[in-house]
Amino acid sequence: ADCNDNCPTDPLKTEPGVCGCDVADTDSDADGTPDCIDACPNDASKIDPGICGCGVSDADSDGDGTADCNDNCPDDPLKTEPGVCGCGTPDTDSDADGMPDCNDGCPSDPGKVEPGVCGCGVADTDSDGDGTPDCNDQCPNDPLKVEPGICGCGIEDTDSDDDGTADCNDLCPSDPAKAEPGLCGCGVSDADSDADGTPDCTDGCPNDPDKVEPGVCGCGIPETDGDGDGTPDCVDECPDDPDKTAPGVCGCGIADTDTDADGTPDCNDLCPTDPAKTEPGICGCGTPDTDLDADGVAGCNDCDDNNPSVYPGAPEVCGNGVDEDCNGSDPVCDDVTPPVITCPTDIFVGLDCGGTPATNASIQAFLNGATAEDDADGTVPVTNDAPALFGPGLNTVTFTASDSSGNTSTCQASVHVTYAFSDLLQPINPDGSSIFKIGRVVPVKFQLYCSATIPTGTATATLSVFKILNTVTGSVEEVTTVSPGEANTDNIFRYDPVSQQYVYNWATKGLSQGTYQLRITISDGTIHTVNLSLKAK
Repeated sequence: ADCNDNCPTDPLKTEPGVCGCDVADTDSDADGTPDCIDACPNDASKIDPGICGCGVSDADSDGDGTADCNDNCPDDPLKTEPGVCGCGTPDTDSDADGMPDCNDGCPSDPGKVEPGVCGCGVADTDSDGDGTPDCNDQCPNDPLKVEPGICGCGIEDTDSDDDGTADCNDLCPSDPAKAEPGLCGCGVSDADSDADGTPDCTDGCPNDPDKVEPGVCGCGIPETDGDGDGTPDCVDECPDDPDKTAPGVCGCGIADTDTDADGTPDCNDLCPTDPAKTEPGICGCGTPDTDLDADGVAGCNDCDDNNPSVYPGAPEVCGNGVDEDCNGSDPVCDDVTPPVITCPTDIFVGLDCGGTPATNASIQAFLNGATAEDDADGTVPVTNDAPALFGPGLNTVTFTASDSSGNTSTCQASVHVTYAFSDLLQPINPDGSSIFKIGRVVPVKFQLYCSATIPTGTATATLSVFKILNTVTGSVEEVTTVSPGEANTDNIFRYDPVSQQYVYNWATKGLSQGTYQLRITISDGTIHTVNLSLKAK
């Protein structure tokens, strides 16, 4: 009945319900909200279309404030559109180069989107355009090199001479034998052929280890100056004489001094301080041998050189007041007996260089040893004709004594002036012990000295040989000989000015075994002997 029907006009309802009368409270989608107030009556999940409309959930799966129906990236709270990178990947462009990181191979490098050759953060720049980017090019500004090599960037590693050293380090780039100029320079070897520390290029004697310049003597010959005179031995004819470079007139070791400047050196000048004489002559050195009156007696021995009838030994005219015979008196005419004169004994003295002076003590004693007695005058003086200088050999002195009546007596005595003899030199032993083989040429050598120690070559000497025994008496076999071609053919010794020795090369070929005496005769009158033995080979 209508009294109990709150919707009397609605045959389907008795109560208005939610929808009111005449509107069914149908809930088509059974979501608990009748269709009359359910804007999505067929969508059990919605009663309002919401953002997505009925039948579509307004769910926001990623909670980003955009419903999934409008969110093309419903599971990406950071995106509603896939963008370039797609859902789940942000379109971040970290390096702001216009390429999102998802597609940017170098997301932190605004200059690159791909690592390229050099990698991110490093530009693939090729500064020198050689095809190798700078990151891998150790010589980025050298189009010819990608590594410094030996010479460094900008310099080619060329080895022009193929010697294994690049030109940049090769100070001789065109010389395959050198990398440095050394002492000789490029193109010239620093070889030192004689190993003397000086390379051949600057060594004037490249094959002589003792010299770098030829000097005076030339390469291979030392510049030795044995006597220290400033002239090397190679051109010094007197290598042991510091005062001479050539033997000159006197020979090595003896100065060619000419004290009196007469053109004759002292060694050959018996009057070395008298420029007018080279021999003592009659009057001796320092006194001219003049004979003004031409009586044959030099003025030095003539008591009146202006009277040709007055001279020693002249016929005396007794009682005329003239001393014709120079005995110091005019004899009484009735005295005709000459004085008795006694001469001294002959003497031997050594030779002084230039002549032994009459002032020599032995000669003075000799000269003063003559005496004379006269039956009328008693002891009378004795004069002599001794020279001022005595030369080598026999010097005969005439002694004269005259009495007051002019009676004269003379006698003669001699002074033997001899060289000092060295004795026989090697290879001959002076004691007679030497033995030589027959057929060999034996050098016989000795030295002569003046003033006892000064070698001289002014004498002549000859050799005589005598066999005295048929047996060998020597005890020492000698081996030093000279070649047969050097044998002497005469008997005269030659003087060697270099060794300052007298030398005779005695040939023994054809002689027989035994003991021989060699006899050396010197021009001073002395004879020196030595024995030696010859034996068969």
